[in-house]
Amino acid sequence: VPALYGVEPSDRVYQGMTIAFDFSIEEIWPTWAVGATLVAGPTDGRRVGSGLADFLEEHQITMIYCVPTVLATLDRMLPSIRTVNVGGEACPRELVDRWGPGRRILNTYGPTETTVTCTMAELRPGKPVTIGRPLPTYRITLLDDDRQPVPAGEIGEICVGGLGVAHGYVNRPDLTADRFISDPRGIPGERIYRTGDLGRFLPDVDASDAERRRIAGEVHDHAVQDLTAVAFELDAAQMRGQPRDPEDAELLEHTAQGVRQTVEDLRSLLVALIPARGSFRGGLLPALRVLAQELGRSGIRVTVRADDARELPGPTAALLYRCAQEALRNVVTHSGATSVEVAVTRHEEVATMVIEDDGQGFDESRLIERSAAGHVGLRALGELMVDAGGSLTLASAPGEGTRVVATVPLAAATSLVAGAAR
Repeated sequence: VPALYGVEPSDRVYQGMTIAFDFSIEEIWPTWAVGATLVAGPTDGRRVGSGLADFLEEHQITMIYCVPTVLATLDRMLPSIRTVNVGGEACPRELVDRWGPGRRILNTYGPTETTVTCTMAELRPGKPVTIGRPLPTYRITLLDDDRQPVPAGEIGEICVGGLGVAHGYVNRPDLTADRFISDPRGIPGERIYRTGDLGRFLPDVDASDAERRRIAGEVHDHAVQDLTAVAFELDAAQMRGQPRDPEDAELLEHTAQGVRQTVEDLRSLLVALIPARGSFRGGLLPALRVLAQELGRSGIRVTVRADDARELPGPTAALLYRCAQEALRNVVTHSGATSVEVAVTRHEEVATMVIEDDGQGFDESRLIERSAAGHVGLRALGELMVDAGGSLTLASAPGEGTRVVATVPLAAATSLVAGAAR
């Protein structure tokens, strides 16, 4: 791996991730393996934005591993950085165009169940963003809904095989049996891990398509991050009763038009991701528990409970799961929360999901640094929920945490998908 990443003994590598996040292994061990210098990051507000840029510049960092969201917050180019390794979420092409000239950008992909990274691509400005080729000892198989290999060029579920694949989940034989399956290509004794992500093999480029099911909306979110940040900044100024410029109202309206278009794009994308028939891959509760495990590695304890063990219809489950993703990823993780509770109930023919965290909630001083694009995603989901005959509400106040409530009638969700398919 150090050779693939190009780590050299003279490098100064930034180590900014919590060791509870498996991506931190990528920062630490390849660096030490070649005798390079590992620079521990700050623990204060300099972990993002201009503060992080100052830190990287001061310590003459040459390599940085981070999620694209963190990279996007840096307010200037840093000539000392010669390699950027991004992972953990989809990387927007705009970020590659901005950071690509004059340095290497590596896009790494790999669920924790495959021991961190299993594929890698070197990204170039103006070129498609992919997740690359398998690393040595790994192999990638794309399967259809019947768990059979898809034809060349077709979209399928990304499944990972190789020495780095885990044996399963501790004390979860049911989930292990569902996610870790025999290799359909008939390799005796070999198992592959079903990631739940979608991809396709592309000719003459590195490998699988980067549009992964769990994070497909993020590309759209980040593409409008600057636009929505302006809207939130203007909203904050109006809340303080301090209009900064007579043109603010016109600019806000222009921004709102862009956000409305983004909402429409996201809604179309979300409808396309909702299965029209069959069950939601493995069921809503197992999917939420996997999501909770992912957050748990970041130090946030997530409790998932339900008062009804019956499985929800596929469209309903997909809508609620997407709401959980947006709420947990874009609200909870930016509010300073350490504990979250996700409760799913089913009363007659209506399903409800309530997500509550113990964070600080909305705070005017934190409004800009929060992921504005994430709230656009929640708004898009809210409109989709209304179309399905349900609702999505978010209540938050400084010091009181955040509460997200998603409600959807079971039959209405099915009708929504059927209508979209026509």
